[in-house]
Amino acid sequence: MTNCPKCDRLVEKLIKLDDAFTSAQYTQLTGVPYPTSDYYCITCARIALGISDEDLIKEERVLTKNPSFLINLIKGRIGQVIIEGIFRNFGYEVYPYGYESYLTNIIKNLRKTGFDSTVRQIRSTPDTLIYDRELNEGFLLEIKSTTLNPNNYWIRKDQLEQYQKLWSAAVLVVVHTPTLEIYCKTIEQIDLASLTVTSPNFANQKKGYSINLVDKFIRLSDQFRLIEQVELNTFIKTIKNEILVKYGS
Repeated sequence: MTNCPKCDRLVEKLIKLDDAFTSAQYTQLTGVPYPTSDYYCITCARIALGISDEDLIKEERVLTKNPSFLINLIKGRIGQVIIEGIFRNFGYEVYPYGYESYLTNIIKNLRKTGFDSTVRQIRSTPDTLIYDRELNEGFLLEIKSTTLNPNNYWIRKDQLEQYQKLWSAAVLVVVHTPTLEIYCKTIEQIDLASLTVTSPNFANQKKGYSINLVDKFIRLSDQFRLIEQVELNTFIKTIKNEILVKYGS
């Protein structure tokens, strides 16, 4: 922590800014280039550079106009909505739990990197909390959507390891969107040592685990007592007919 020489506030860090006026004065006096700098807190640096709140908002809007990111977000939401609908249909109470639902503004101001375990845990918070009121029992769900072959599902290595470290009791649920087949497993029960690490082209050569969902994961009806498989099959068929067939074209 240090004091800003401009406003004297105690801040975590100072921003280096070139002082054009002083540099010009010293250069004129010495006859050679003589650059000088000042150090300000972020607030004073913004004022010195003439950066307004409106400028920051405009830049944020430009940065969020990322079609690739938004498409992936929509894909993820499809699986999440389907899973939420299934659990509601079978009598579970469903509550959004992921940090994006209520902590977005706070998260934007947290460090992108670092070793603060609280920050890391918040940023990897599972998507959904389901509640079995009869047994007074809750479950956290991390929901993923995929179009990959269920026999060779891929998930980032660092992501799955983070889930296992911070949210091991949560259940990883994977929705294969082309068929609406659904696979799940408690994260702490996933044996990472038995998985193959790959770096596929579609993931920009990032390291990840390949998982045979058919062999290593189980059905929702095997994990959650209120979900009955025959009725689930009927419900999924209805989703296909009423939503995917009608609106998919």
